[in-house]
Amino acid sequence: MSAPDRYAFVVGVILRELRDRAKISQGDLAARVGATQPTLSRWERGETCPTLSEARRVAEALGVPLARIVSIAEVALQTDVSAMPERIALSALRLHAYQALHAADGDGTG
Repeated sequence: MSAPDRYAFVVGVILRELRDRAKISQGDLAARVGATQPTLSRWERGETCPTLSEARRVAEALGVPLARIVSIAEVALQTDVSAMPERIALSALRLHAYQALHAADGDGTG
């Protein structure tokens, strides 16, 4: 799994978790940020990554600073999955993204 693929996957996990916490549907969030629901779904599945301007709009719609999303992704991406089979690597990245998100909640920023 390439570095851009890992990044897209982790960002997708974080976006979905934040959207779920905000109790916003994919369709509603997509409408708020000027994207389509299928595009938002691809972001959440890690198939593609939002552009910087799209990511800013998503963060604003979710009420979360974009810097927080990026810092959570950076923490999760410290996991070395290079020697793991892809399925295991995805599970490890998902776990570390959730852990980083919950750790950020505990530091008073969430």
